[in-house]
Amino acid sequence: MRWWLVILVLYFLLGCSKPYEKTLDSEPNTNTGTVEIKLSRPLSATITISEKLVMEGERTSEIIFNNVPLGEHNITIVGSRGYSNTLDTTFTVKVRPGKKTTKVIGSPDFNAGRYFLTFVIPVGIILLVMN
Repeated sequence: MRWWLVILVLYFLLGCSKPYEKTLDSEPNTNTGTVEIKLSRPLSATITISEKLVMEGERTSEIIFNNVPLGEHNITIVGSRGYSNTLDTTFTVKVRPGKKTTKVIGSPDFNAGRYFLTFVIPVGIILLVMN
C-alpha cells in the first residue's frame, strides 16, 4: 500500500531540472568570460547568443555559458513550461575578461491546464489505487 507514496515522490522528482552548462568554441589565446542566466522557474528553452544557436530544447532554470567572447552580445531566449505562456525575450549583456555576467529572467506562469495535470490526475490515480 505504501508503494503509491513512492510513485507520487517519483512523479514530482521527475519534474526537477538540472543546471545546464556549456563551453563555447572560441579562438585560441582569446580572452573570454562567462554568461549565467537564471530563470525564475524551469522551462524548455532555445537560446542564441549574437544569433548563434547555443542551446536547443533543454529544460532548466540555470544556464551557464563559458568561453563567451568579450564585448556586447544580444541573447535571445524562447521557451515554455508546457501549458504556460511562452517566453520570448532578447537582452544585451556585456562580457568582461575572466568575469561572470549574470542575468535573472522571469519565467511565465502556468495556466489552469498545468494545475489540472499536476494535481487532479495524480490525486485521482492515488484514489483509484487505494480503493
